[in-house]
Amino acid sequence: VRDCFVFLCSGAFVGPVFSATIGVTALALGGYVSFSEYEFIWVTWWLGNAVSALVLAPFLILWFRRHRVEWAWQKLIELGFFLVSFVLILQLVFTEQFIGDYGFPIFTMPWFVWVAMRFSPRETAAALLLAAIFSADATLKGLGPFGDRPVSEALLHVQLFMSVIAMTSLMLSAAVLERRRSDEALREADRRKDEFLASLSHELRNPLASMY
Repeated sequence: VRDCFVFLCSGAFVGPVFSATIGVTALALGGYVSFSEYEFIWVTWWLGNAVSALVLAPFLILWFRRHRVEWAWQKLIELGFFLVSFVLILQLVFTEQFIGDYGFPIFTMPWFVWVAMRFSPRETAAALLLAAIFSADATLKGLGPFGDRPVSEALLHVQLFMSVIAMTSLMLSAAVLERRRSDEALREADRRKDEFLASLSHELRNPLASMY
């Protein structure tokens, strides 16, 4: 959780803030943009970098490292059911032809809680990337809850939505993974304790056997 928190702070705030400030200031001083547009361009620059760090970077980091997955068939069935229902809810929320003007993006939140609680950060990062691609594509086509706005404003809303969802989902997934590892460590400690006590009891019952 601590590592995830540091990554989110540096990826969403520290780096993008410096990048946006230096970049937009250089453009304004060079006469490429007016200072009246400084705030809007700065927010656009910052959110673009922040969303890339929060959505794309975790996916690349987690999926391009060696990781052995040993799931039972029940887990695979659950993953398949999650994927199908997740794609369906994304289509319902971000496509007006299905749900009209009631496509509130917050409806996707239970699915992010589901993947964070039941699976690992790798699956959570994949779900975030899928949602980002789906929402951006639908918004550019003028669909979904953000599609009725100008493109620049609509994409800002998509980026802000994905930033909040990404930070919440990644922190929750990290907390669940940390708890899971703690439980596994406790079970391993209990197993070793039981083995030690069994060995000690055997030696106490057979004091001569331990001498030979």
